[in-house]
Amino acid sequence: MSALFHHTSDVTGGCQCCRSAGGGRPANLDFPSLPLVAGTAPLSQYTVADWHQTNHDNLTTCDRRRAAGAQARCAAQRAIRDADRAAAQAQRESTQRLAERAGAVGRWRHEVLHELELNSQETERLEEARRRAECLHNELAAPLRLAEDNRRARQLRTGPDLVHDPVEAGLEREAGVLVAMRERLCRTLDHVSGSLQELRETRTALYPGIERWDRTQSNPDSWEEHTRRLVQQSQTARANSAAVRAEVESVTHGAVSEHWQAWTSTNQALAARAQQTQEARNRIQQELSRLTQEIAEQERHRAALRRALAAQTPHLRVAHTRLERRTHRPGLELCRDPAMDRLQGEVREIGDSVHVLQRQLSELETALAGLLQQKAKMEDELRVKANSLLIDRDQVLGSRRAFPVTSIVTKCL
Repeated sequence: MSALFHHTSDVTGGCQCCRSAGGGRPANLDFPSLPLVAGTAPLSQYTVADWHQTNHDNLTTCDRRRAAGAQARCAAQRAIRDADRAAAQAQRESTQRLAERAGAVGRWRHEVLHELELNSQETERLEEARRRAECLHNELAAPLRLAEDNRRARQLRTGPDLVHDPVEAGLEREAGVLVAMRERLCRTLDHVSGSLQELRETRTALYPGIERWDRTQSNPDSWEEHTRRLVQQSQTARANSAAVRAEVESVTHGAVSEHWQAWTSTNQALAARAQQTQEARNRIQQELSRLTQEIAEQERHRAALRRALAAQTPHLRVAHTRLERRTHRPGLELCRDPAMDRLQGEVREIGDSVHVLQRQLSELETALAGLLQQKAKMEDELRVKANSLLIDRDQVLGSRRAFPVTSIVTKCL
């Protein structure tokens, strides 16, 4: 029954506009006549009170639902305002967090870019240091070969000049310095290669950029710690590179300085040795000249002695002839008279003179043989000194003076 009344209320428009101003009954309503169906109760079985009650209930329900709708609308408006306010607050907080995050990323990105720039600059400086070290290592090979060639050339000296003199010691020291410097440069270049590898690895780790790092795998603290660690690794690599560069500078300048000192010392020893050899050669030439003059004097004196011996032969022959003929005197005439004594004395005197002259000639020939032997020895010594001068002054010192040793400094430092 109530459903029928509600349906009727809906059909008749039981709202505020359908009611009269004087009461609850609607005015001027014409209800259509409904056919009566056999076997059913008549529609007029409800009372007017029921009808009014139904209308009242409908109106009450409408008012209640309208009030509920107004409340819902107010609640919805409050919810909208709250949602807008919450969304705005959340957006402001998100914007602030994003700004803070962007600021942090920007700061660290600037730090990373700055570190990358410093890393690249340090790599360029270390590459330049390696170039100088490699250049010096290669350039020192030529003076090392020259020192070995000088030592082999000086082995061609002969006689007493083949000695271990200060020049030989200087060449050995120079070669030792060059070998040690090249070995030290090799070790330093190994350190440089390791440092360059470390710089490349840290630069490779920094190059992707902190903004590309997967943040979902970390929190801000671990992200910042990771970035700080990358920067610190690059800083450590740069510090190691700076130490290696300082080592390269020390080694290269030390190598150039030590080589220059050894080179200068050897050249001075060579110049001094060449001067000594030249002075010895000059003294030998002077002595050989005096020796040649003495030999000539001895030969003239020998010729004079031989002439003197030859001159004594006729006198001795005359004295012998006189003695022999006086032995043929007859009888008492064969006596030892003063003439006989004088002839015998003359023979003895001539014999003594001949003996003295022969002894003097023998001594002179012995002395002359010694002079000739000494002359041959001095001539050999003169050839030795000439050969030593040719090697030390012309070949060794000449090649060292022509060698562009100063180009090592201009090329490598």
